[in-house]
Amino acid sequence: MARVKKCSLALQAQFRSVQASRWRKGGSRTDENSPNTLHIESHSKNSPISHTVTTRSQHCDVDLLRVALKEVQNELHSSRVILAERTEQVALRESELVRQTTALRQTHNDLKCTQDKLQTTHAKLDQTCDQLMAVSAASQHWYAQLRLECHKAMRWQGKSQGISKRVKELENVLIPSLQEVSVAKLRDLQHRLDDLEKDSFADVDVITGLQEKLQACRRQTKKHQMKALRASHWQNGAYANQFHAIARSLVLAGCAWDSVGSVLKAMGTAFGVEGWKEKVQTLTSLYNESPFSQRNAMELLPLDVTDKLKGVSGDHSSDQLKSFRGLSDWKMENIYTRLGSPKLHHAPPNPVIDKSIPQSPSPAQPPADSDAIIQSYGKQAFDVLPNAEQRALNLIIWAGCCMHKELNAVKGGAAEMAACWEKNANKDNAATLKETAPGDGNSETLMAAELRAVEVSGRGGVKAASIAGAIFNHKDDKKGVHDTHRQYFELYCTTAEELLTYLNDYIKLLIQIRYKKEKRNFSHMEQNLFNALHDSPTLTELAVLIWYSAAVGHPYMYYVQGEGTEEMSVLDLGPLHDQVKLHVQKIIDHPDLLLAEDAYAGTGTLDSLREMGNYPTYTLHSLPFSRAL
Repeated sequence: MARVKKCSLALQAQFRSVQASRWRKGGSRTDENSPNTLHIESHSKNSPISHTVTTRSQHCDVDLLRVALKEVQNELHSSRVILAERTEQVALRESELVRQTTALRQTHNDLKCTQDKLQTTHAKLDQTCDQLMAVSAASQHWYAQLRLECHKAMRWQGKSQGISKRVKELENVLIPSLQEVSVAKLRDLQHRLDDLEKDSFADVDVITGLQEKLQACRRQTKKHQMKALRASHWQNGAYANQFHAIARSLVLAGCAWDSVGSVLKAMGTAFGVEGWKEKVQTLTSLYNESPFSQRNAMELLPLDVTDKLKGVSGDHSSDQLKSFRGLSDWKMENIYTRLGSPKLHHAPPNPVIDKSIPQSPSPAQPPADSDAIIQSYGKQAFDVLPNAEQRALNLIIWAGCCMHKELNAVKGGAAEMAACWEKNANKDNAATLKETAPGDGNSETLMAAELRAVEVSGRGGVKAASIAGAIFNHKDDKKGVHDTHRQYFELYCTTAEELLTYLNDYIKLLIQIRYKKEKRNFSHMEQNLFNALHDSPTLTELAVLIWYSAAVGHPYMYYVQGEGTEEMSVLDLGPLHDQVKLHVQKIIDHPDLLLAEDAYAGTGTLDSLREMGNYPTYTLHSLPFSRAL
């Protein structure tokens, strides 16, 4: 760059000197006729001025200037190239320096981490040295203990050698003599055992005969008990009025008295699943043979009927449950038949299956042996269906009479309440638990008999109501106080209502029964009832039963089985059950709806109409634990 500058300066100086010399020469007269001269005339206002310039010399100067400028441009271009190369080199050196700086920083950080690790290692080494010193001290201690144990073992070894000598002496002298004595005694015992075995065989024959007689007596007793139970059921009206009417009609028609039961069983079987099948078959055949079916080319099969069967309603008796299970099985059989028949008819020929299925004499009626294969195909097709489709096909719901819901609610609530109180033993268990502290149920402090007595003993308000029913309305007319009391105890909640309403009267009645006896004492059952009527927790349970019956139980039973429910379907009871759950939860959250002294039917009962009852207010609201129960 400096060289280019110097060259340009030299050219400028040379150009100036040449120009000055030429101007000096141009000041003299030139040949006007010369071809190399140019005459330029300049006219002004005052006088003309003439200038003559030599064109050739000017062209030479311009060429020289152009050459010089071109050289300068070349020099500038080369300088720029060199400058760019130098700039790239500088940039590369700067990037290299940055990389080296980064590497140095990373190395510095690694060195710092290594230094920290070395310090940590030094600390661990110091700790390990301390541990080694402790282990060394402990090893010295255990070495001393080992030496002591070795000395003890040597002493015991000497003693064992002496004992071995004594044992050898015993084996050689005493044991043979004792063996002879034991053999003799074993022979005597064997003889005695043989005699006892002979006696036992004779006793076994006697015991076998007695057991056979006992079983015969038990069977006879069971027969008499069943006859007595049936007679009492017949007398008390335990059988439905329809069966009474059927039995009466059979007897009047000349049926033997002993055959009435078997006839009723046969009728029940006919009205079961087989009866349903026959009825459905009859109805479908009648429809298929009707002009309406033939005119519209519509056919109704039992399979179509079971497809529409989605629910069965009945009570909780065993025959109803058995009928429901039979209908469910029949529905599944028809589902398998519907799914398996097309698969069997469109399946490729199979020699094994063709041989197993005999040829039917009538093409309209398939052979009976093909049912098993159709059922198998149908089950396979049913198993591969999605769960949603399976549920849509085999859905069948059994609905009961809804009365067991109320029964189970009372039963479960009574069990939870009874678990809170002290257990009340019966007559047999009272003697066993007489010396046991009340409420002591620890299995470690009680014997097996006492523990068993605690487990089987009843307690609670339901137990008290059961005792009251056994005393005042016993199923045996010879027991209880039927001649002096005619109140019928049929429901636990009603019993609780009766006992709490006339609590003082029942206590007076029990006292009168006691004083009318010769020994003037209670029986065990009467004593338990007397204690229960004076026990606040038991009375609290009775009050809870009353509140539940008035608030939930009786309104629910009235809605389900009351007047105007003859045409009601179980599907219509869904909103009622939702309402029952909400009402029960409302009482749980706000017990004052029932327990408050100003509670009324509009807030406490399910139907908001039933009265809460005319019970002594001080009796109910003064009972403890009523809110918790």
